Amino acid sequence: MAELILVRTMDTVFISRGTSITVGPPTAHPVLADLTSALSSFLSNYSTVSCGYLVQFTYPPGYDPTVGDSPCLTCVLQLDADSDNHVFNEISRASQPVVDGRIGPWRFLDFFRYSDAVAGAVEAAARPFYVRR
Repeated sequence: MAELILVRTMDTVFISRGTSITVGPPTAHPVLADLTSALSSFLSNYSTVSCGYLVQFTYPPGYDPTVGDSPCLTCVLQLDADSDNHVFNEISRASQPVVDGRIGPWRFLDFFRYSDAVAGAVEAAARPFYVRR
């Protein structure tokens, strides 16, 4: 069974010019163990996914009206290849049946591509719940 291990508090990172987000452990709402298990099983079908983290992103007010300024449960994926984001986008779309009924008060699961810009904050917030074997 996948286990979600929280490491420390929030960090602020810049994702684009003038836009920063707060990254931290997912503490706004509980994360069900069933979600991490289901996601781990799902991600194991994609050979380019090396690891996945569940963290909490908080965007600035007005950044995205669909997200708002509420904390957002985010699955950050580290991929070995996929420079055109084909696999990343496929995972995001195909995950809906996997996460249905497992999100609870989070409302939805967002996906974000692991990059140098967020690596430190993500790794400080949580250990990976999924690591390819």
